[in-house]
Amino acid sequence: MVALTEEGKAEVMRRRPAGSGASGELLAALDDNQRAQFGEILTAIKRHYQELDQQR
Repeated sequence: MVALTEEGKAEVMRRRPAGSGASGELLAALDDNQRAQFGEILTAIKRHYQELDQQR
């Protein structure tokens, strides 16, 4: 199994064009640093959700 590190995920968010799809239009309001932070926050939320799901 292959997975991106947190740093890799942040890099993907930085390199993803702001205009790619509907989410790109929403993220266009953010600069590169803010998009990276947003990606990191979403990753943390996802990880927490998965932990909660495993506890159930």
